Amino acid sequence: MLQKLNIFLFITIVMIFSNCEKERCLNCNTYDLLTFNLDLQTFSDSLRVCENEDLWDEIVWGEYNTNNDIDITNGGDFSFIDLDIYTLGYRSVDNLDIDGDGIPNHSDDDVDGDGSVNYEDTTPYGINSNTILELLICIEK
Repeated sequence: MLQKLNIFLFITIVMIFSNCEKERCLNCNTYDLLTFNLDLQTFSDSLRVCENEDLWDEIVWGEYNTNNDIDITNGGDFSFIDLDIYTLGYRSVDNLDIDGDGIPNHSDDDVDGDGSVNYEDTTPYGINSNTILELLICIEK
C-alpha cells in the first residue's frame, strides 16, 4: 500500500511541475504616443508588467501574424523597431498634470493653466482631452 501511495505522489508531483508555465513579464518604457519621435531614449516612465496583473489587460498589445509582422488590421505597422526583440503596446492613462506646470492636478489651483482659478473657471480641466495615449516598448526579462 505504501508503495502505491509513493507512486501516486510521484506521478502527481510530476504532473504539477510539467503543467507549470513561467509567467511572462515585460520591462517597459512608456512614451507619449502623439509626440513620440522614434528616439528610444526619450521615455517618460518605466514599468514592469506581468500577465497575471490587472495592468496587463489595460494594455492593447501588438498582434503578430505568422510572418512575424505586426497584424495591420489590429492597429498599424510599427516597423521602426526590431519586433524580434521588443513587444509593443499602447494604453490610455489619465493626465495627472494637464497644464504641465509640475503641480499635480489634485493640488493645482489652476489645473488647465488658463489663468483662472478652478472654482471660478467654467472649464477647470480645459477643453482638450485629459488623457495621454502611451506607447509601451517592452523587452522580456
